[in-house]
Amino acid sequence: MSELFKEYCVLARMTAVRINQWVDLVSEFLIRLEADLPEIQHTFRISHPGKVVEAEPGLSDPHCDGRTVIIVTCETGFKLVYKPKSMGLEKEYFELYAWLNSRGETILPFKIVNVINRGSYGWVEYIEYLTMENKRGSNAVFSEIRHVPLSHLRL
Repeated sequence: MSELFKEYCVLARMTAVRINQWVDLVSEFLIRLEADLPEIQHTFRISHPGKVVEAEPGLSDPHCDGRTVIIVTCETGFKLVYKPKSMGLEKEYFELYAWLNSRGETILPFKIVNVINRGSYGWVEYIEYLTMENKRGSNAVFSEIRHVPLSHLRL
């Protein structure tokens, strides 16, 4: 390996940079998870999530010195998404959708996702991917498409 890095010194430098970024990402993530655990338990209504059994990084394009989205899975099955960016806009979207739901103006209520905004990062409820089972469900979804422009508003 040392011969490779001698011949390709830029590769050696970039490898070192990526390793340092990864160490910073993991350290920062663990510190934030520990610090935010009480708020996570309160917001997501989970008294004891258990130990982290999996942390899946690299689920987004890296930004801010290599930081990426991480999906956290706990031994109880509880899943959470860590996002190394402000979650303020997402929090406002779901507050707007909750308001629309409360007015009863939708055929199907919007799914309200729990979000914690911590300024430069945040936590969001993990949403499992599901396939659509029948045509009736797809018709209801398409009738709700009229609300899509709301997602382009900046509040």
